[in-house]
Amino acid sequence: MMRLKALGMYYLLRLLFASCRFKITGLDRLDAPSGKQPLLCFWHGDYVPLLPLMEDRGGCIISSQSERGNTIAGIAEGFGYQSVLIPDKPSRQSMQQLLQSLQSVSAAGTAVDGPLGPYRKVKGGVIWLAASLGMNLVPVALHCRRAVRLHQRWDHLTLPLPFTTIHIAVGSPMAVPATLSATQRRAIADSISEQLLFLEHGARQGTLEGQLDGQ
Repeated sequence: MMRLKALGMYYLLRLLFASCRFKITGLDRLDAPSGKQPLLCFWHGDYVPLLPLMEDRGGCIISSQSERGNTIAGIAEGFGYQSVLIPDKPSRQSMQQLLQSLQSVSAAGTAVDGPLGPYRKVKGGVIWLAASLGMNLVPVALHCRRAVRLHQRWDHLTLPLPFTTIHIAVGSPMAVPATLSATQRRAIADSISEQLLFLEHGARQGTLEGQLDGQ
């Protein structure tokens, strides 16, 4: 039943995205020869419009082991992503599974405030993942010119309307040390939040073309 739900949602989204225009700024940052894989980080409520970003580019979606996580994984797989479901408290086995999956992809992505919020509050899990896996954090934000936002959900999920323009902005890679103090974790979390808000504002105003190079 869950797979059928995900499959149905995938086909609806495929039809929707076929009518939309995508404008992406900073996509080349995912190809930068930094020696480290990028871990895309974004607000949970933005995951739907972001699905086409890494299509056919060998991406991996990291979700929680839950009914909602399974649905997201099923939808993402339709768009050509690999998916890995990890528990809220990852075990050595789940981390080994994740490492194995990352060997065959160019980038991974996960929500910074997921899986259950609070809304737009960067949690430590994404920072811990980047530190443990030796990945660079890459903030990604967006703005849909016309969209419905489901405010009854904790994440205020954004659903683009047909024939709209979706602006996606990819920020600068952020290196994360393998060992972090509590102060460093808070500083990185604050930096991620600031970058996401900056990128979202720039995507909304259409002012990012000249600014991203100077970040």
